[in-house]
Amino acid sequence: MYQIDDVSNHLPTVACDFGVSLNLLLAEDNLDAAIVDDIKQRCRDYLVELLRQLRQRLPSDVELLENLTSLSPATVLSPLKPRLADVSFVRFYRGRVGDWARIGTISWTNQHDTEDFWIEVVTHTDASGEQDFQHLGCFILSLLSLPFCNAAVERVFSTMCIVKTKLRNRMQQDSLEKILHVRAYMSRHKICCNKFVPDKTMLSLFTAEMYHQEDDDSMLDI
Repeated sequence: MYQIDDVSNHLPTVACDFGVSLNLLLAEDNLDAAIVDDIKQRCRDYLVELLRQLRQRLPSDVELLENLTSLSPATVLSPLKPRLADVSFVRFYRGRVGDWARIGTISWTNQHDTEDFWIEVVTHTDASGEQDFQHLGCFILSLLSLPFCNAAVERVFSTMCIVKTKLRNRMQQDSLEKILHVRAYMSRHKICCNKFVPDKTMLSLFTAEMYHQEDDDSMLDI
């Protein structure tokens, strides 16, 4: 594996391609060769440090994350799919190994969306009515739901601070959760609030019963 900190692996500055823009700028200024070499050396050191910082920010289970590409329907149903023993997550699996090979013998309806495919796998029943792929399907869905970074959690905290400010400090937890759910839904589906159209079920819930006496103060903050 390439070692960033090993200087012997670094190319000399004359062999590094820093792009056309930098070369044109250096040529326009008619700089001394020693200054040009120093600038290129600094650029190379910057790139090396950038790679080092990116490597430090990779999750410790990056190998597991990379192997999740093996779980797409196109790969799973392919005759050339990797063996279960060759993927890193196999050490966590406690079901029947043969299900991984046998899954390609079934004609599946959902072969384009990964989540829908594995949900279909979980609910699949054989001739006797038994969910024959339940262990494998539940295991894969658990893997797909694993958070590999805390970015999503940090965004929730940021949104919470925007919603519940000092001026709205009497907002109850129930109201806060509902607002966060709405914001998350809007963000995930890329919907702006001024273009959102409530359906008939939502409109039917807009009655006097939707307000509780103990939550009057908090609901006014919405």
